[in-house]
Amino acid sequence: MSNHHLMPSLKKAFDLGNPRFSQILEMLKPDLLIYDMIQHWALMAASALGIPSVLFITTSATMAINMFHLYLKQDVAFPFDSIYYHKYEKKNVKEILESSANRLKDKDRVMQGVKWSKNIMLVKSVKEIESKYADYLSSLTSKRVIPVRPLVVNSIDVDSEQHSVIQCLDTKITGLTVFVSFGNEYFLSKVDMTQIALGLEMSNVNFIWVLRFPKGENNMTIKEALPGFVKRVKFLHLHRLRLPKPLQQSYLYDLGGEWVAVKIMKSDVHI
Repeated sequence: MSNHHLMPSLKKAFDLGNPRFSQILEMLKPDLLIYDMIQHWALMAASALGIPSVLFITTSATMAINMFHLYLKQDVAFPFDSIYYHKYEKKNVKEILESSANRLKDKDRVMQGVKWSKNIMLVKSVKEIESKYADYLSSLTSKRVIPVRPLVVNSIDVDSEQHSVIQCLDTKITGLTVFVSFGNEYFLSKVDMTQIALGLEMSNVNFIWVLRFPKGENNMTIKEALPGFVKRVKFLHLHRLRLPKPLQQSYLYDLGGEWVAVKIMKSDVHI
């Protein structure tokens, strides 16, 4: 279940905060403003006060180059063959390009955000994983891209079961374990979930799959969601994700249940 249909309402709500935000900014007079790309008015408020601002892309370099390529070079072939839309997904591309809120297209929000960013852009990314994508993002936007790695979170106590998985991963050859996660703004449909499960099963690779269910379905188990999957996949371990105590009553926790399916084979298999 995607929350995409709620995005226009979210953007309108953000836009309503513009006047109050400007007052706060004038009162605090920070040395630097770091802003999200959908809050284009925040950087304009900072500029009016002579405060430099920097764009922070909270997704990833891979996601960002896909979007910016669509915005700027949709008639040019995408330079990375391993990233592409399936035929059934292409029908949504036009919607992405034309979506808007408060009579302002998302494309214009994003490009204003890039234009006003002070020479650099921050991206929640890891250089060792997304280096070539960060370089392409830099060439698309004419900004220096700085990967800032995942944001700092409270430390989590790892129990013996979780520690054994980490120890096992440390013994594996680099590049032979697949991590599957879709963040906290998207819930897989039954069809998507089934297709991913079949793909992981057929690939015969090690994997870690973070599987989330929306609020109201957070008591569902993987066995219930994917009948037969657990029995068919050897060496599969299921872990109920435990958030740090300070977050257990937070909005993030209320989004729904999270399970982690981990398959680590006793010996590496080369595909």
